[in-house]
Amino acid sequence: MRKEWQLRLTGFLIMAFTLSVVLQGCSERRAASGLFRVDRDHEIVKVVMENGDGVELVLYLDDHNRWMVNDGIPANMRLVRDLLSTMARMDVRRPVSLENREVVAQQLLEEGVRVEVFVASHWIRLPGDISLLPRKKSILSLMVGRDSEGGQGTFMKNIRESTPYEVHLPGVAGGISSVFIPKEHFWRSPVVLALPPGMLQSVTTSFQDNDHRSFALHLRGESDYLLTDDDGRPVAPETIDSMRLSRYARAFGHLYYQRILPESAAHPPEDLHTGDPFIEMVVTDTEGNDTFLSFYKRLPPADGTLLSERRDYDPNRFYLRVNGGDYTLAQYHVFHPIMRDLSWFYVKHPE
Repeated sequence: MRKEWQLRLTGFLIMAFTLSVVLQGCSERRAASGLFRVDRDHEIVKVVMENGDGVELVLYLDDHNRWMVNDGIPANMRLVRDLLSTMARMDVRRPVSLENREVVAQQLLEEGVRVEVFVASHWIRLPGDISLLPRKKSILSLMVGRDSEGGQGTFMKNIRESTPYEVHLPGVAGGISSVFIPKEHFWRSPVVLALPPGMLQSVTTSFQDNDHRSFALHLRGESDYLLTDDDGRPVAPETIDSMRLSRYARAFGHLYYQRILPESAAHPPEDLHTGDPFIEMVVTDTEGNDTFLSFYKRLPPADGTLLSERRDYDPNRFYLRVNGGDYTLAQYHVFHPIMRDLSWFYVKHPE
């Protein structure tokens, strides 16, 4: 009887010890997760990323509550939302094993991306929920490295700590290193123009191959407009198809490119059809902001498709430069509604 009691006591002690170890591990894991995760109660207003070469990228909320990249370039909101969601949900999968800890820490130091997160805060807080002197407060600094073998997580280290961890998104397969890329072209919004109805003030379009196709359109109201030819002469209103003109004005509501070619402003793409644009356009909104668009033909694809065999240029895609910046690859079907010449606006009489 006594022996049976001792066995039960021993079993109970073993279970209690095991439970305490598990609970301690869970507690340590929760504490470690706090080294990487940003609480959802915080409003992130700025994220700075820097690689080992000193290349820095800054994402920030501007005074109009818009996410921007570096020097006032609109950010890709889908990617920004992914970043903010990731930083709110990141969890520690496990600490790096002792035998690999030093190697991983060195890799993070040499190859990692330093990420610093700032949230909205105030220098002075008074009773009654009164806050004075707003500021951006740094609450998280970490090094982000490569994904672990097997792609189950990503190696990270909080700047304040010496231990690197494998971090992941619970319920999501794969690492998360691809979220922390300090390259401007990756974060730039592909939207070229998104002018809602009533925000377009004027468009000046120049066709390089034939000036008689060029025109300028000035909108002074919903039904008040002035269309002029390449010499600046007004086009008679009775010859203009008002439905087409209205459709043209609405076409500036959602224009976007496919992808950007980094550093191409200094090194243009090799498959340019010619070095000169075939259309140049200046779009002005009602706030006086000008957007300069240059359209370049692209050589046909090398796969020799039927469509490309009939032309000496790519019939599906072209290169676009916005405000003299890098070349972007764009699709004709997206921009075709604004690539109209003067004759398109005239009333078509049945023959």
